[in-house]
Amino acid sequence: MKWFLKLLVKFYRYVISPLLPQRCIYYPTCSTYAMEALEVHGGFKGLILIIKRILSCNPFAKGGYDPVPEKGRWSNGLKDADQTGTQEQPEVESQQPCQCCSNQKSDSATKP
Repeated sequence: MKWFLKLLVKFYRYVISPLLPQRCIYYPTCSTYAMEALEVHGGFKGLILIIKRILSCNPFAKGGYDPVPEKGRWSNGLKDADQTGTQEQPEVESQQPCQCCSNQKSDSATKP
């Protein structure tokens, strides 16, 4: 099944796509996404991800970067973070001023 779906994608890519105007709103393009989804997830799950991607391609979609999810996942997590408005932020250590800076501040505050 996987090889047949890849054959269909290649047919679209080399025969049909050149005849159409370039209008892809996603990166990677849908045909590249399809090939990668089939390679990573296999025929059945890859086909579901491809259909989901093609159905999301409409004039009201934001588009942008939409990679194939990692093996074993259904979502890449990017759209979920955009919808909630919160992205997982990396932890940053609180920076304490060094001794030389803290001494300069205290000295300048005591000078008239």
